[in-house]
Amino acid sequence: MSWLGPSVWASAAFLFTVGVVLTLPGLPLEWYHQFRLEQRFGFNTTTQRLWWLDRLKGLLLGLALGYPLLVLVLKLVEWTGGWCGSGPGERCWHFNF
Repeated sequence: MSWLGPSVWASAAFLFTVGVVLTLPGLPLEWYHQFRLEQRFGFNTTTQRLWWLDRLKGLLLGLALGYPLLVLVLKLVEWTGGWCGSGPGERCWHFNF
């Protein structure tokens, strides 16, 4: 990720973008589940417009809450990076989460 620069914000943007891209293939399956399976049995009470708005709200909440939290975690890893042992059997405490 050196082409993004050394910034933690850039690293978090890259990880967030990868997460969004990995979510896209599942959208057709979620749509099928909501509008075909549930509608067949009469459980669907939502419209397609509301379904898309829910997905957009989830993305915006992820940006507002998840992105700063991801930056904080990456900054924590960056700050504690020097405290890790260099031997083969030594582990960093932040990899124990």
